[in-house]
Amino acid sequence: MSETTPPTNPTAARYSGSRSSWLAASPSPSLATLPDDVLGLILQILRDEWLGEYLLALSSTCRALRCQTMPWIFREVYNWEASRGTVWPVSLWPYFKTVHIRDRTTRNLRNLEIPAETLNSLSIMPSLVKLTLRLESCIPSDLLHAISLSRSLLCFEIHQARFDGEFSSSPLPFPALETLVMSTAGFWGVVGQDDVDRPKQAFVVDSLLKAVGDRLTELRISGDLISTTFPSTRWSRLRKLAITEHSPAPYIHVCDIVSNMPVLRHLEVLYTLDITSEDARRRTIFPSFHLGDESGRALSDSCPLLSVISLGNLLPSDPIFAQLPPRLPSLDLRAPVDPYDYIKGFPRHASLPFNEHTLPCVLPRLRHYQDLNELCLDLESFVHAALIQHIGLALPGIESSGVWPSSIPMYELSISFQSSGLQCICASFLGYTTVRLTSFF
Repeated sequence: MSETTPPTNPTAARYSGSRSSWLAASPSPSLATLPDDVLGLILQILRDEWLGEYLLALSSTCRALRCQTMPWIFREVYNWEASRGTVWPVSLWPYFKTVHIRDRTTRNLRNLEIPAETLNSLSIMPSLVKLTLRLESCIPSDLLHAISLSRSLLCFEIHQARFDGEFSSSPLPFPALETLVMSTAGFWGVVGQDDVDRPKQAFVVDSLLKAVGDRLTELRISGDLISTTFPSTRWSRLRKLAITEHSPAPYIHVCDIVSNMPVLRHLEVLYTLDITSEDARRRTIFPSFHLGDESGRALSDSCPLLSVISLGNLLPSDPIFAQLPPRLPSLDLRAPVDPYDYIKGFPRHASLPFNEHTLPCVLPRLRHYQDLNELCLDLESFVHAALIQHIGLALPGIESSGVWPSSIPMYELSISFQSSGLQCICASFLGYTTVRLTSFF
C-alpha cells in the first residue's frame, strides 16, 4: 500500500454506500411520519409548555396530525372557555380526560350558565378520569347521582362545597372512584358561607362518604365536613387522608378519626387558622389546635402501616407527639394559615407556633422515634446556623431536614452544607447536602 493512499475502512465504505440508497428510498422525515411514542413526547412538551396553543396549528396541517393531536388538545377542558350556554360536541367526548366546571368566573366575577345537557353528559363521557366542580350554589342531588354513574371516573374534586340542598335516597355507585376531594375553601380563602344548614349538610356528606368509603384510596376533606359518624365508616382501602381548613365541630381527636383505616399510610391534619383583618393588624398570637388526646393510644394501633404524617398548628405540649407510630420515618410540622385579607385581597401575616424558643421543647419529644429520617418544619423566626445545629444534635439519626416556607413566604435563603461555614456545624445530618431556609416576620 502506498504511503499516500489512506487505509480503507470496510465498515465506513459500506455505510457510505448504504446511506445514499437509504436517503433515496426513505421519504423526508416529518411529524406525521414519526413513531407514535416520539410524537407523543413532542405533543406532551408542547401542551405542558404552551398550554396546547401550538397543537391547534399542528392539527390543521394534515389528517394524520389531526388524529394524533386531538387527544392532547381536548384531554383537559374548562366550561368557562366555552361559548355561553353551549355544550361540547359529542364527537369530542371520547377525548375528555379531565373536566373543570364552575358557575362563576374569578376575573370579572361573572356568573356562568351551565346547561343541563353539560351536567348530564358527564356520566357518559367514556374517557373521563377526573372531574372538578366549583359551585357557589348547592350541589343538586340529581347531579351527584348522574356523576356517580360514570364507569371511568377515578378522581372527583368538589371545591367551595355546599351540600345542604335536597338529597335523594338513590344509590351512588361510583364504580371506579378512588380519590375524593371535598373542600369548603375557594379561590379567596377558607371561610365558607354563613347561611349553610349544618345538620342537612352533615346528612348529605355522611351519605356520600358511606357510599364510597369502601373503595376510596385517597380522601381530602375539610374538617368542618366531618361529623361524629365519620369514625364509624369503614375505610378498607384508604391509603391517604388529608384533613384541611377547619377542625370538626364537635371536635374529634385524630386517633378517633382514623380508627377504621387499617391500611392508611399517609396522614395530613392541617387545620387552617382563619385570620381577620383586625387580628392581623394587632399581631394576635392565635391558639393552636389540640390534635391528640390523653388516652395513650398510638396512631399505629389503628393504622399499622402509617409512615408519613403532616401536622399543622399544634403546640409543643400537644399529646399527639406521644401518639405517633414508634417507627415513624417522616414527620412534617406545618403552620397553614389563610393567606388572604377578604377586604383588601392581599396576603397577611400570622404568628406561627414554632420558632427558636418553642422548637427546643419539641425536639426532645421526638428523640425516641429512632427511625425518623425526615423532618420538615414551618418556622416563624429567622433561621440561623445555631438552630440547624440544635436540630442535628437533638436528632442525630436524621438524614434530611428542611425548614420549608409556610403560606406567607417573606425571605428565602438556600445554604449548602458543603460550604465552609456550615460543614462542621451540620455534620450530624448524614448524607444531606442542601437545606432550604425561610424566615417569617
